[in-house]
This record gives sequence, structure tokens and C-alpha cells, in this order.
Amino acid sequence: MSKKVSFKEKHVAGPPSGSRWVWHTADMRNTEKWLRMPLTCRRLLDRIELEHMAHNGQENGRLNVAYSQFVQWNISRRSIPAAIRYAENAGFLEVMKRGYHVKDTTNEYRLTYVATRERVRGVYEWSAPTNEWKQRAGKSFFSRAESDTPLGQKVTLTEMRKSPKRREG
Repeated sequence: MSKKVSFKEKHVAGPPSGSRWVWHTADMRNTEKWLRMPLTCRRLLDRIELEHMAHNGQENGRLNVAYSQFVQWNISRRSIPAAIRYAENAGFLEVMKRGYHVKDTTNEYRLTYVATRERVRGVYEWSAPTNEWKQRAGKSFFSRAESDTPLGQKVTLTEMRKSPKRREG
């Protein structure tokens, strides 16, 4: 059977209707800090993003995750503090409130690349992502300032190695 084709205008490029998601920009994914990110830090961010999605994207800045929840995601308890420090130093994460060093006390996290909803004078207001990673995470391949390539021109992601100069004589 062939697939039915519709000519009605609709948005088909976004996430499926009713599903939860978090986006990553190409600039963010191609920074030096993201590319060199340890696996434990990547899993830590994945777990915090999952918590964000579990709250329908409404609680960024108030995302509570306990160490035991990170351990369930195959992050060893010893490496959690180092992963949090890396994510903070790279600008992907902010720890809003630190819990005590008790077994299941939670820290409160904010993903800097996601919009935040805050209660101001009894009304919820949205603030744009702070994108702190742009100041801290290093160069990105896609930054226009570093690239003289006109839009639409094909670009290779690998660097060309220069051959050593030969001495004559």
C-alpha cells in the first residue's frame, strides 16, 4: 500500500505531538567543552534533562535530583561531584541549591540552555536561556565569527593537515 499524501500545511519537522523533548543547538554540541565532556558528565546532564521533561519543561531552576538517582543512571557516586563541577565550569549547568551530604538529599539544578519559568509577584514569567556555555565552552565550528565560509557553501568538518615545507638546496 502506498502512503497517503496530504497537501495541507502542517508542522512536521518538530517533535511528535504530546511528547516531551529538550533541544541542543549545533553551536552548543560543537564546542570544545561538549566534545571533550566525560561520559559521567554527559549521563548527568541526560538525567537532569529527563527530570526537566518529567515536569513538562516547567521547572527549570527547580530540578531536584538526588545522588541515588544519578547512581541509577550508572554514574558512580565518587564521580558525581566531578561531573557537576565540569558541567558548571563549562556553563551547561547551574546548581541553584546544594543539598547536604546525606544519602538522598537533592541538589536543585538549572540547565542554562533551557528557558526558565519563575514566579514573580504571584505570576509566572518566562526568562530566556542564559546560554552561559557561550562564554565558557570554547570555540564552536559553526560560529560565524570564526568562519569565512559563505552560507550555502559546502564545508568539511575535518581539518586539512599541512604538509611540511621542503628545504631546497
